[in-house]
Amino acid sequence: MTHHPVAPLSAALICFAAASTIFAASKNTEFIHPPKPDVQPALRSIDISHVTGAVIDESVVQTTLHVDTSATSGIGEHGSEGKPFATFAAAFAKATKLLKAGTPVRIKLAEGVYREGDFDIRFPDDEVARKTTLIIEGAGPGKTIFSGADVVTTKWRDEGNGLFSTDWPHNFGFYAGLMGRHNVKGLLGQRREMLFANGQWLHPVILENHTYAFRPGKAKLKVGQHGQTPGAIKDKRGYWAYTGFRDPKHALWEGSFGIAEKDENGNRLYVKLPYGVHPAGQRIEASLRKQFARIAYKDNVILRDFTVQHYAPHFFAWEGWQRHGTLQIGHPGKKPFFQLRNVLIEDVEVAWNSGGGFRLGKAQGLTLRRVYSHHNGTGGGGLGTVVNLRFENVTANFNNWRGVLGNKRGWAIAGTKTHMFRDAVFEDFTAIGNETGGLWMDINCENFLVDRAVCIDNTGFAMFFEISKGPMEARNSLFASNSRTAGKLLCAEHVTLKNNIFHGGDRSDERAVVIDENIYRKVNNIAAALDYHFYNRDSRKGNAQWDVFGTELFGRPKTHNDYWLPGPVYAEGNVFIAGQNRYAMLARLWLPPEIRRAALFEGSWEGRGNTYFSDRGEKAFAFVNFDAPEGSPKRLQELTLGQWSARFGETNSTFQHPRLMAPDNYDFRLHPTSPLVNRVHELPSVKLSRETIAALREWRRFVAGLRPHEQASTR
Repeated sequence: MTHHPVAPLSAALICFAAASTIFAASKNTEFIHPPKPDVQPALRSIDISHVTGAVIDESVVQTTLHVDTSATSGIGEHGSEGKPFATFAAAFAKATKLLKAGTPVRIKLAEGVYREGDFDIRFPDDEVARKTTLIIEGAGPGKTIFSGADVVTTKWRDEGNGLFSTDWPHNFGFYAGLMGRHNVKGLLGQRREMLFANGQWLHPVILENHTYAFRPGKAKLKVGQHGQTPGAIKDKRGYWAYTGFRDPKHALWEGSFGIAEKDENGNRLYVKLPYGVHPAGQRIEASLRKQFARIAYKDNVILRDFTVQHYAPHFFAWEGWQRHGTLQIGHPGKKPFFQLRNVLIEDVEVAWNSGGGFRLGKAQGLTLRRVYSHHNGTGGGGLGTVVNLRFENVTANFNNWRGVLGNKRGWAIAGTKTHMFRDAVFEDFTAIGNETGGLWMDINCENFLVDRAVCIDNTGFAMFFEISKGPMEARNSLFASNSRTAGKLLCAEHVTLKNNIFHGGDRSDERAVVIDENIYRKVNNIAAALDYHFYNRDSRKGNAQWDVFGTELFGRPKTHNDYWLPGPVYAEGNVFIAGQNRYAMLARLWLPPEIRRAALFEGSWEGRGNTYFSDRGEKAFAFVNFDAPEGSPKRLQELTLGQWSARFGETNSTFQHPRLMAPDNYDFRLHPTSPLVNRVHELPSVKLSRETIAALREWRRFVAGLRPHEQASTR
C-alpha cells in the first residue's frame, strides 16, 4: 500500500465561513419549559494542557514472542527469534498465559501476510492480565499485513465466454443494520463479501434478486439488542423478499463477480476477469473474516507497524460484541464505562476493507499517531466515549465506496466521525476525497482542539461541529473544495475559529459556512438521538444511560431543562470564500413545533479581522429564519458585510478577494499579490503533492466506474 503525502502545512491558512446564530424575536413569549438566560454566556476557552493521550512505559517489556509466516513451529513452541511461531494466533495464545502471570510481552511479527483475524483480546475477569502491558508490533505498514481474505483454492469450472465458477460454501446474506429508517437501502451496500484478483478489487453484482423494505410502523424500538424479541430485531432490520436468480452469463461483466448462496442456485461463486483471463492462473482472494481484532477490558496496549486489509465487516453492525469497524476498541455494553486505559495505535494502515476502518470507544488515554485509513467500504473511522485523546497525523482518505453502492453517503458516516468525548487534540488530521463528509464532531464533544487539519474535496461537509457544549476550537486549518458546505455548526456552544480557511466548492449547496442552530433541542431529546449513535438505551429506565454518561464522562448529571443553544462563537482572522454564486456565510434559525417564539441571540456571534468573499457581490451574507412564513421577506434576508457586522458584532473584517494560488488545482497558498500576503505566516499554506492529486483523480475514476444500479430495486 502506498501512502500519499500532503505538502507540509506552514503556519495557518484557513478559508471557510464560520457560522453565526441569528434569532428574531416574535410576538408570543410563552415557553413550554424555562428558557435560557437572555444574556449570552461568556465564551469558555479550551484547556488542553493535561491532554496526554496514552502513557505507556515500554521499558517494562522484556519478553518478546516472534512470529514469521515462513516458520514451521506452532502452538506449544516458545516463539524465540530462531524458532518463531508460524501464526499470530499461536503467539497470542502464549502471550495470554504470560499476561495472566503478570509478565509484559511484545509480539513481534516479521514481514509477510497473516491470513488471520476475528481475535478477541479482552480480560474482563482478570485484573492482572488486564493491566499488564501488551505490544503487537510488525515490520512496518505494507510489510507486515493482516488479511481478512483467503486464497481461493477450489477448482474453477469454465462456464463459457470468460465466465468461471467455483464452490461457495458460505452464507453471508444481506444485512442492512438495526437503525430503521437509517438502514442501508441499496442491496449492494448490504453485502459484505469482497473478491480480489492479484490484489485488484472486483465489482460485486447481485445475482439473487431481492426486494428490501423497511416498515417504520414496525420498528419503533431503540437501537440495541438488549430486551428485544427476535421479531423486534427483524422489524428493525427490515424485510427481504426473494424475487429470482439472474443468469451470471448476462449479469456479469469483465472485472466483476457474483454469488449464488441458495441451494437451488448451486452455491457458486461466479467471476469474470478482465480480458477473459482464466482465474486458475491468478491469485484470487475472497474476504471471509469480519474483523481483524476486538479489544476490550485491556489496559496498556500498543498496536504498531502493520497493515490491516481485506476484512469484511458489516456496513452497520449493532448486535452482540461486534461493531462495524475492522479494528474495534471497546465493548458496546454499558458498563464498565471505561474498559481500556492507555491504548496507542501508531504507524498502522487500514485499507480496502468492506466496512469502516476503525471503531474506538470506552477508552481513557488513547493515542492514534500516523494512522492511515483509506479505500474502506464505509467511513475511515469513528470513535466515541473517550477521555484524554490525541489524534496525531491521522489520515482518512478515499473512503465509503460501499456507501456509494448502497446509496449511503451521509448519516453516521464521515472520513472520521466522533461523538461523546472529552479532552482531545486533533493535530495534522487529513481527510481527502471521501464519498461522505470529512471531519464530524457529533453530540457531546467537550474541550477539544482541531489544529492544522486539511479536509479537501469530500462529497459532504468538510467540518461539522454538532450538538456539543464545548468548548471547542478549530485553528490553522483548511476546509475546502467540497461538493457541499465547507463547514457547519449545529447547536455547537463555546466555539472558537481562528486563522482558518473555509473554501466552498462550486458544487456547494448554498454557502461556504453554515451556522444551523436548533436552539431548543433539549438534552432528553438528544438522549433519544444517542440511541442511534452507538448507545443502547432501555426506554423502561428513562434516562439512566444518559445519567451514567453525564456523570462518568463529564462529571455532572443531566439536567432535564438544559437546552442546546448556539454559540457563543468567536471567529478571528479566518478567510471565508464562497463557491460560485454562493453565500460566504449563512445563519439559519429553526425551531421545533412546540416552541412558540424565537429568542434574540444575535449576540452569540463575535467576529474580528475576518476576510469574506463571494462573487455574488457584497450581499454575501444570508439569514434564514424558518420561523417566518415561507415566501415572507423575513424568511431569507440577504445582508452586506456592514449589515452583518451591525447585527452580529463583527469588527475590523473586510470583503475582498483573498487571491489564492490555484484552488482548482489544489493549491491553496496565498498568491504573492494577495491582500493577505502579510499574513502568510498566520494562515495555513497548503498545496497537495502530485502523488496525492494523482491518487485523488484515480479514486474519482474508480468511483465513477461503480454501478450501484446493478441490483434489484428497494423500497
